[in-house]
Amino acid sequence: MVSRIHQKLGTAGLIIAIIALIAALAGTAFAAAGLNSKQKKEVKKIAKQFAGKPGAPGQPGAQGPAGPQGPAGKNGSSGTDGKNGTDGKSVVSTELPPGPGEECPEGGYSFEVEGSGNENFVCNGASSTGPLRSGETITGSWSFSAAPGDTRPLASISYPREWENPTGELRWAIGSAVECPGTLSEPKAEPGFLCVYMKELVGTSQAFPEFHGVGNEGRSGAVMEFKAEATDASHGYGVWVLTAQ
Repeated sequence: MVSRIHQKLGTAGLIIAIIALIAALAGTAFAAAGLNSKQKKEVKKIAKQFAGKPGAPGQPGAQGPAGPQGPAGKNGSSGTDGKNGTDGKSVVSTELPPGPGEECPEGGYSFEVEGSGNENFVCNGASSTGPLRSGETITGSWSFSAAPGDTRPLASISYPREWENPTGELRWAIGSAVECPGTLSEPKAEPGFLCVYMKELVGTSQAFPEFHGVGNEGRSGAVMEFKAEATDASHGYGVWVLTAQ
């Protein structure tokens, strides 16, 4: 077969055919020394005739190691300056002297944001021990329950702190009164007065009860004495409030 190709193509043609066949079988291209441009074209032509179709892609190889870290990027340009904030407002504070009827009976301070018109108060705390100071208010509850035959039921009031009562006035507030201007849900007493508000009273008169001072000339508490019918049980309860003068 080779002799027939040699006879047909000659020595130069045979060399070209062999080179083309090797290139086609190897699936690659290489330079053949000593071939002119025409012979090179013949090699490519013959190689194309004998070249097979491309094979299927092979399996991907294993991932190679990570490359070295690249250089750091350049710093970005500076941002634009923000807008200036608005000027803050000052706070005006005023020391308050103590006194009854004031926002802070024990004294304290008032604070107002300049130009707001809203005044806020921080008051000194009232003492939790010792006698009541002028303007201080304390409150509590009272009650009694008496069996039939008890015609003088008593309800006691005990002050948590001593109260010097310069007026000696103890008021029973069933309705409104000048010295007891509050209500059962919001009891109030003018300075120098003890006011008692009734929630319920059964089996006894709603007339003003008799008050008795208890200990230290009435500075520790008081007792209210009611009048009841001998044939019926009686009871009553409510709240009390006093304000020191």
